[in-house]
Amino acid sequence: MPLGIKNIPLLKLAFAYTLGIYLGDYFLPLDIYTVSFSIFLTGSCLLLLYLLDRHTTLKSMMLLTTVFYAGVMQMHLRNALNSSSHFSMIPESKIHLLSVLEVKNIGQKKRAICKVTYSGNSLENLHRCTGKMMVYFRPQINKPISVGSRVVCKSNYFIEKKNTNPKVFDYKKYLNYRGIYHRMHLDSSSYFILANEESTLKIKASKFRDLCNNVFSHHIRDSNALAVAAAMVLGERNLLTNELYDAFTDTGAVHVLAVSGLHVGIISWLIFQLLRFIRGRSLYSKLTKLILCLTAIWSFAFITGAAAAVTRSAIMFSLFFTAKSFDKSANPYNVLSGAALLMLFFNPNYLFQAGFQFSFLALGGIFFFYPYVKRWYMPENKFLQKIWNGVAVSISAQLLVSPLAIYYFHKLPTYFWLTGLVAIPAAFIILGLGLLLLCSSLIFGQDNLLSKLVGISFEKLLIVFNEIIFSIQKLPYCSADGLWLSTPSLILIYGALISLVLHLVLRKSIFTLALLIFTLTQSLLHNYENHHIRKERKLVVYDIYSESLIDVFYDGYLKEIYPIINDRSQITYTTFNNRISQRIIDSDKELNFQSQGSFHLIDDKLLCLYPTEEVIRKTSSKPIDLMVISKDSYSNLYKLSKNLDIKLLVLDGTIGHKKYKLIKIAQKLNIPVHVTSDDGALEYYI
Repeated sequence: MPLGIKNIPLLKLAFAYTLGIYLGDYFLPLDIYTVSFSIFLTGSCLLLLYLLDRHTTLKSMMLLTTVFYAGVMQMHLRNALNSSSHFSMIPESKIHLLSVLEVKNIGQKKRAICKVTYSGNSLENLHRCTGKMMVYFRPQINKPISVGSRVVCKSNYFIEKKNTNPKVFDYKKYLNYRGIYHRMHLDSSSYFILANEESTLKIKASKFRDLCNNVFSHHIRDSNALAVAAAMVLGERNLLTNELYDAFTDTGAVHVLAVSGLHVGIISWLIFQLLRFIRGRSLYSKLTKLILCLTAIWSFAFITGAAAAVTRSAIMFSLFFTAKSFDKSANPYNVLSGAALLMLFFNPNYLFQAGFQFSFLALGGIFFFYPYVKRWYMPENKFLQKIWNGVAVSISAQLLVSPLAIYYFHKLPTYFWLTGLVAIPAAFIILGLGLLLLCSSLIFGQDNLLSKLVGISFEKLLIVFNEIIFSIQKLPYCSADGLWLSTPSLILIYGALISLVLHLVLRKSIFTLALLIFTLTQSLLHNYENHHIRKERKLVVYDIYSESLIDVFYDGYLKEIYPIINDRSQITYTTFNNRISQRIIDSDKELNFQSQGSFHLIDDKLLCLYPTEEVIRKTSSKPIDLMVISKDSYSNLYKLSKNLDIKLLVLDGTIGHKKYKLIKIAQKLNIPVHVTSDDGALEYYI
């Protein structure tokens, strides 16, 4: 469908509203804007009425500005901490009544997202409140924590701490966008579970999903097949192993594991195929088809636990099919924009979720680029046409999604077009068989003949599907890894893509020029960043609770320095993004450092890293520019400072409570101290 600016008013409104939400955090405090927005909105409405038939362009600009301002206000108003009823507003509260919304096993503990319903300083002085909290439970033996559990606990909570390691995933911000700002740790003696459970629609959905998961477990013995079935049909991804998840990520098929727009679209298509017997163009026929289709969509959303991703897709497709049922010429961009506006109105934090961004970018790419990509190749053979149509859909979706995927995940699957030819048809069959197995088992019992036959076919299909994914992963150059895009580069790339869209729609040379400028600027910026960063010489002391690690970046090369490593996965999580951002050329090359035991001379900087007891028997006329101490290091500061002039002392995250004693001694010796657990990771430029 051609994209005409005048035909997509909702797209313009969605853009203004989205921009207001995104920039909302950078504006002045809420109380000032509450007054100013009211004045602005009143003045705008009066001006719009006056200029209604005279200046349509100015009227449109004022309307978009008002919508932008509404986005700013909505972002502030939806911030849970701005609510006077939030539990953090209750002074000295130590007693809390919690309702468990989500729960996951983390080692020997359970990590749960809980709604705080009452809080106070005693059982006799509880106040009704709002807000969510991340709670880590040490489980009790006889009373397991589950979704819907109501818990009374006595403990202090604290603000979720930001991970200060450079370039690491910002888990604090991720939780904040879900309305979670605090966490609490409970041992088995500090809480008790009430007999009556909370029963909301979301909790019922979660319990029903557990029931469906038991059905799959009964019929599927292969662990990988069971994990994929639970992910694709139920939206349950806890069973996926790292190896299996990496295979789907590397091949570009990871989107089929997250119940989202693809799955809801498949459900809608299956229902429409089943409803083909309802013919006629009467209002009754249209309403019947629409109601049955919407029922199927929202039933599927209920089965999958009503998670944010599937709820988002259900809203989007409900609006899409409603519009298409009564207006065949409904503009898909308006439908897509309307869905975005509706969702962001109820929860503006959706904008900052990767799933939301990928869903709308992928659909927008398919709507716009598919007709252009399809014309690249026009085979006469019908079978080749179907194959090319599938490839064209994959390419169209990737055009808008790929830059963001590189920005978030630092990799790009090169065989996404091949995987799409397998994954999308397989998703149709897997969803169909999975739902048939659930229906037959829940209605007739798990051991009836139909359930057994469907269960056998379902498991065989899943095993074959997984084998195909693993086979594609083994192809050479399956995934381009270690990619890095800075925020300015990402903005320039999307500027180029928007210029391309406008060029294809309006056919004006100004947009061709803009496309060239954005592309050239991004290329120059990216090359400058690579050159500049590879010339950096710095040392990073990471803030890791149970590990000690230092990275030395020197002209594009990396050297790891550590006393001992117990958990390589934690090291990888902490350092992966930072190392990629440094554009490392080689991490195995021996750098020309003068090292002797704990001493390292890098250029003109003398470093003492993780000193041993032998250090106290050495003297140095040159001052120690940096000394790093861990829990396993020799830490008698009086003896260390006797022969060594320490310019800066760093205590890493493993030092524990011993840091308080060391800080006092350092203050007496006039040695500056940096504590990574308090001050964050240290980046020390050499």
